[in-house]
Amino acid sequence: MNIETKLIYHYTNFREFEIICLKNKGLDFPELETVMYDYVLNLPEQSLEFKECWIHHEHKEDEEAIRTVQVTFQDDNVNKIVRIWGAKKLNSGEVLKITIDFLDVETKELESEHVIKG
Repeated sequence: MNIETKLIYHYTNFREFEIICLKNKGLDFPELETVMYDYVLNLPEQSLEFKECWIHHEHKEDEEAIRTVQVTFQDDNVNKIVRIWGAKKLNSGEVLKITIDFLDVETKELESEHVIKG
């Protein structure tokens, strides 16, 4: 089975991410946005630093395309890299998975994964 992955956006600048993905709804993934906002709103001010956002589409033969979004922050409150990511079917909008992962700041190794949906 052929799988084609196409990078749609990659942001490392918070201002671009904020304008294009949040204000202009460029994430096109409201369920993931809700999880991200819920996480961010429960943190002390200035403890979270935006690192990057990846958005890509994956196409498999005879299947609906999948949109994957990953937003990464560094959370100084828990001294971890926080990766909030999810996948959904592109046309129907069906959410397949949303998780919040915590990675070690130094090694980038996964320490814990919290599945929100999926």
